[in-house]
Amino acid sequence: MPIDSLPEELLLSIFSNFDTTAPSELKSRQEPSLNLTHSYVHPLKDISLVSHRWRRIVRSLLFRYIRLQLKTPTNRPSCSLCSSSFLLPPDHEPVVHPSESARFFHARINQESKTWYHSDDTSPAIQDLSWINYVYHALTSLLSFISSRGLAPHVYSFAVCSPRLLHLTQLEYGLADEDPRYRVTTAFWREVFEVLVPSRVVVLAPPGDLGVWTGLRGVALETTWAYTDMEYHLMELMVEDDGTVEGDGGDVVARTGEKLFDERSVLRHNGAYGPDKTTILRMRPWTHLSLNEGSFLGAYTTGEYMQLQGPPSALAVICGHISQDPHIRGNASGPDMPSLHSFTYTAILPFASHFHFQPILPHITSLDIKLAPDPDSGILQNPARVSKAVQLGDCWREFFASYESITTPLRTAQLGVSAGKASAPTVRRFVCRDVAVPGLTLELDDEFTPLCLPCWAEVEPGVFERVAMVPPVYHEW
Repeated sequence: MPIDSLPEELLLSIFSNFDTTAPSELKSRQEPSLNLTHSYVHPLKDISLVSHRWRRIVRSLLFRYIRLQLKTPTNRPSCSLCSSSFLLPPDHEPVVHPSESARFFHARINQESKTWYHSDDTSPAIQDLSWINYVYHALTSLLSFISSRGLAPHVYSFAVCSPRLLHLTQLEYGLADEDPRYRVTTAFWREVFEVLVPSRVVVLAPPGDLGVWTGLRGVALETTWAYTDMEYHLMELMVEDDGTVEGDGGDVVARTGEKLFDERSVLRHNGAYGPDKTTILRMRPWTHLSLNEGSFLGAYTTGEYMQLQGPPSALAVICGHISQDPHIRGNASGPDMPSLHSFTYTAILPFASHFHFQPILPHITSLDIKLAPDPDSGILQNPARVSKAVQLGDCWREFFASYESITTPLRTAQLGVSAGKASAPTVRRFVCRDVAVPGLTLELDDEFTPLCLPCWAEVEPGVFERVAMVPPVYHEW
């Protein structure tokens, strides 16, 4: 029986077996680069090229993982409303959505930007105006395509990949409500979430740009010069699709189908989430956050790396949101991310001084860490990456000191000390991915000896499950 004679439902069932995980998810623990979202294997796309019928059948699968790949604006057809350049075919007219965020882009952004910066044409934000309008048209072109073909309900993952587009110096705490770049990225995500309800969002961008894309204020950029090989950071946000979530008034809302739950009620949970927020961290009830900050090796060549203020990083700001730090939250009411319970961090040989995870440990139940390069990456054998100025002994000392800093609050003895306090960790699962590296296994085993019974059990190498919240009280006889 020819395969093309099968019913479409059966063909869809067959083709779904060729569906693979998104490249950005498969490679999320690798060093971030613009290739992280690219795959050389695309069976569903190949299937869609066989015939019009097969393409129609697999279309819902083809667009489960969508990516907005931004580029530096080029001289392409310009919009009659804002005279910006954008990447569209010459005969394609941009669709201007009648939404508040769309009107913000066109009717207000140029005037407000120039007013704020006193018409200083050399200011960073004014230089970024072409980027602002380019991003708008790139997004509306994509969303128009998705909407017109009825693909929005099938989108599971939405990724934004951005090269260095912004003229950034320092992202101060007070600028998010006034700097037009922050306001545009806020409008960007509002526009996305008006059309899509993805369970997973990925932002891949240079460290400074990532702060703007995510609406995170206070990202330090003074030491960017020292981190010569830290080109991109990757942030992943997820709403997990199992169990139930608590809605307004404590009601439990069941998740069903691809649209997992009635999000309108959850978005208003204690006022913590909603489209009116200025950071994507508070626009949806995310349950998982992952941050990959790439390589710290470049900073080891400075000779004064121990005195550096820290890398260009959003980690401290993210931890401030998770831990409800009032210095980060400003006048916000209610907990920042009450639904978040899982945090993943990845880097290549970071400094121990970079980690201040203790404030977030009472707010999460799962912590997953990876701090060493993959053995097959060849990074440590590459003279261009590890110059003579880099002392690998220093790198590995910082590596083990980092794990000591991260795990000290989780040690069984320390859990007894913090029991009953607001700072007591609620982490129930700790994962160290570096235990899988043969040359590190024994030393890490020694480092994790204090993660022991009766509080912790190592269920598999590098995976620790909490079997008791506090150790038993011992009485002296």
